[in-house]
Amino acid sequence: MRIHRAWFSISGIVIMGIEAVSNRPRAAARRTAARARRALRSFFMRSSCCLHGVFRRRSQPP
Repeated sequence: MRIHRAWFSISGIVIMGIEAVSNRPRAAARRTAARARRALRSFFMRSSCCLHGVFRRRSQPP
């Protein structure tokens, strides 16, 4: 669950950053952040799957 807490804080920072940079209303910033978050999540899922596979292979004796 620690990952989820960090994830929400990161997404909050992303939303604030987009608002600060683009001066868009909150709804548009949230939409942009949601798109970025989805891309990040798919990337994290892919990389974590690869890492899990690597660790599993390493932990098992040959």
